Amino acid sequence: MERKRPVLMIHDSAIVSVREVEALKLCMVDAYRSVVFKELQTNDPIDYAFAPLPSGLKINSVDFNKTLTNTIYRALAGNDIQAEEWTMAVQAV
Repeated sequence: MERKRPVLMIHDSAIVSVREVEALKLCMVDAYRSVVFKELQTNDPIDYAFAPLPSGLKINSVDFNKTLTNTIYRALAGNDIQAEEWTMAVQAV
């Protein structure tokens, strides 16, 4: 994303500010298309118009528990969060 906003990637998911959701979605669609074109080895605009879109791409807005929220903030601030701490934060109630 050209805006230089933090994106926290976890497996196949991304955590961003609510204000950045649409920009992330557009960025992901562009990235998907560029990979498809590379695989198809084409630069033809007709192929671009009919390239498949990532149908599995969906955006959900969720609230996190307090522990996970604090861990995310610490990670975005540059702290090194270990796998065990992420696991505990995700599983916290």
